Amino acid sequence: MQRLKQLLVSRAREGLARYRRILYELLFTNEDGYSAALNWISLICLTLLVAAMVCDKLKLLPVRPVIGMIFTAIFLGLYVFTTVIEKKLAKHVTEFKSTQLFWVGLVAFLAYIAHGQAGDEVNSVFSQDTSTFPYATTAATAMVLGSWSLWPAFCTGMLSLVFGLYCMFKNQKAKLVLIAFTVGVQLSIFSIFVEYQMGTEAVRKNNIYQVALAMDFNGRFRCDDAQAGRDTVAFIGSSQNAALVAPPMVIRHENKQSIFKEVEVPRVFRRVSCT
Repeated sequence: MQRLKQLLVSRAREGLARYRRILYELLFTNEDGYSAALNWISLICLTLLVAAMVCDKLKLLPVRPVIGMIFTAIFLGLYVFTTVIEKKLAKHVTEFKSTQLFWVGLVAFLAYIAHGQAGDEVNSVFSQDTSTFPYATTAATAMVLGSWSLWPAFCTGMLSLVFGLYCMFKNQKAKLVLIAFTVGVQLSIFSIFVEYQMGTEAVRKNNIYQVALAMDFNGRFRCDDAQAGRDTVAFIGSSQNAALVAPPMVIRHENKQSIFKEVEVPRVFRRVSCT
């Protein structure tokens, strides 16, 4: 019995020493110049995510701080992902100037196409030129690009989780375990966020309308047939002597854990004269 007890204590000490060594290598060994820093950021990222889940489950904090913690965790996870891409791939790509031009051209082309689709979606909501709604058009462009990134982000996240499991059984890859799991978890969360917040055209239109109400419409005006304090208007044209009137927002459904509400988007906006 005494020998068994000694054996268990010895194994526990060996295990503790092993985990301390692994933790030291993860957080304090920086031979490649970046892994330790990224492991610290990954640790903070996962800690924020777990803390947000616990606070939401136990109702320890209001919804907005919890959402803020989740978005901070997603931002840190995306930062880790882009840094890994830069360190692992970009250094090879920079050797080929034609490849750099290709990627710059591809990003510019995708942004151009996304801006065009965003203009169509803004126009389908307000039946006006997008120059009247610059903030809504910018937000719509970001939403379109986000919707295109849904499946690439999800697949990359799953591959990263698989790679993290592989690293757990390879000592030479142990330094990448925390980074791999952080990238996998945060890209998965990002893809879920994209799916529910901007994944379909109907959802994007609902969100575009709310962005426009908050940023492009004005509460102070001198227009006919529009009531200040109740209506908001968006001025049309360079002369600014006409405007579209948005009635008070009608909320169909509100989820406190979501950025946007589900609202009723008017089919037609009244056009009034302004002085």
